Amino acid sequence: MLTDPKLRSQVDALWDKFWTGGLANPLDAIEQFSYLLFLKRLDDRENAAERQALRPNFQASGKRSSALRMAGNR
Repeated sequence: MLTDPKLRSQVDALWDKFWTGGLANPLDAIEQFSYLLFLKRLDDRENAAERQALRPNFQASGKRSSALRMAGNR
């Protein structure tokens, strides 16, 4: 049972959005919610990897990339 009123209201609001969108079956709503969470997590990880790749002169290990060294010698 949800005892926190804020959490309860957020769950109710989410359920209302699913219901309005045509998902009346709770199992379908849970499946869609799980899929949305997965996509959000995947997007966050891709964005973090992209930011890391754009950091100048450093790889994940903190060493200069050989490709970046060669590009810097031009």
